Amino acid sequence: MAKGSILRINGTSDTTGQSLTTAKGAGYKELTSDRLAVAGKANLAGGTLDLIVKNAGAGLTYGQAYRVLTATQGVSGQFDGLTTNLAAQYAYLDPTLAYSADAVDIVLKRNSTGFGDIGGTHNEVTAGRGVSHVGAGSGLVTALTGLTKDQARRALDNLSGELHASIRTALIQDSFYLRNAVINRLANADCDYGRNGQSVYDLKTHKKNEACYSDHAVLWGQAYGGLGHNSGDGNAALMHHNTAGFIIGADTPINHSHWRVGGLLSYGHSQFNVARGRSSSGNSNNISVGAYAGTHLGRLNLRLGADYSWNVINTRRQIAVGDYGSRVRSSYLGGTAQAYAELGYKLRAGRTVFEPFMNVAYVNMQTNSYREHGNDAALRSRGTDQGVTFSTFGFRAATRVNIGKAVFMPHIMAGYRHGFGRLQPGLHEGFVAGGGTSTMDVAGVLLSSNAAVTDAGITAQITNRINLDLSYIGQYG
Repeated sequence: MAKGSILRINGTSDTTGQSLTTAKGAGYKELTSDRLAVAGKANLAGGTLDLIVKNAGAGLTYGQAYRVLTATQGVSGQFDGLTTNLAAQYAYLDPTLAYSADAVDIVLKRNSTGFGDIGGTHNEVTAGRGVSHVGAGSGLVTALTGLTKDQARRALDNLSGELHASIRTALIQDSFYLRNAVINRLANADCDYGRNGQSVYDLKTHKKNEACYSDHAVLWGQAYGGLGHNSGDGNAALMHHNTAGFIIGADTPINHSHWRVGGLLSYGHSQFNVARGRSSSGNSNNISVGAYAGTHLGRLNLRLGADYSWNVINTRRQIAVGDYGSRVRSSYLGGTAQAYAELGYKLRAGRTVFEPFMNVAYVNMQTNSYREHGNDAALRSRGTDQGVTFSTFGFRAATRVNIGKAVFMPHIMAGYRHGFGRLQPGLHEGFVAGGGTSTMDVAGVLLSSNAAVTDAGITAQITNRINLDLSYIGQYG
């Protein structure tokens, strides 16, 4: 190869299967090939080797030698330099030339670009920093290094483990079902707005109480279920979640006063799924205990409650980084505590009840430390907690309609809810293969700071012992 000539190497193939012998003094302005095989001696008197990668989706391996020239009688001299379009597509690799007695290789070496430097979101950047603590000999690191920039960003999202943070959002939202059931029960107890969608059993008379109010201890129960999603914010991805469970409670008046106190037990099961490149899912079994109280002074109604839920959380993540794939799992405990209060003012017009209200709830979600089990992509995190306060202003309205012997009670609630505090769930994580150091600060999907809430439905008194309530609860934020 004479000085000034250019040998272009197309990195999409292994070999042309051709041999080329250059005569002394011959000059080639441009030779395009994948591999140049010389039947004789190859004299390199300068020139530039141009490496062109045309297949941007091809996975490359750092440390791998790609042979570009062989000579049966040896190689003498060197190229003046190497040019390439590799950097436009691959962030972590730089090509260098390696010479041997009868061959020239291009070796892909790891450059100084940090794994998180190409990240386009907070989670991608912090996941990249976490990978930097994993040993260079790891299969995960090898696979990530050979990806294009776009592939690497998707891989970092997949590695971030944001599901663990987003689960906190879902469980904080699910705390609504317990406090909503308690507030409805206290409202039912004194006919505050004519709705009785719960099954109420008088422990003294051993009958279902037809009236809203009972001066004896009452046992009640309610089943609930719901599904929804939290939209992504450009960093954390959209999360789908659903929940179902049941609540059993009992309450009694205090010395025939306007005060009523009670307690509850509950079991619920929640499921979570974060797709869109995260390939993550999980579930939580939730066991809850709580206490509540309510009273009224004329038209003014006060309702109070508090409960604690033990959350048994299980997660599964499918890891896909180039040719590197694995599954990681974890199981750990969490706890959700909340306290809430509501003040309402009851107005009546015939069979219709209208009640403007305001309530406030403080919810604290705490998770223990956890350690995923799998391979190099497994994460470890220390325990953390998150506190959020919700305030809601709105109204309830209900009426009674008799159709023959059947009694129907249409009802509606509408309000505006504002959340403040730590609305962005976050976790400090690290790769187990990197020593478990918490080098990653991963954020989950946001809780909505402003939301419209509604609860609309109809209660039908089917028999003396059975009421059926069908309601739609919406939260739009």
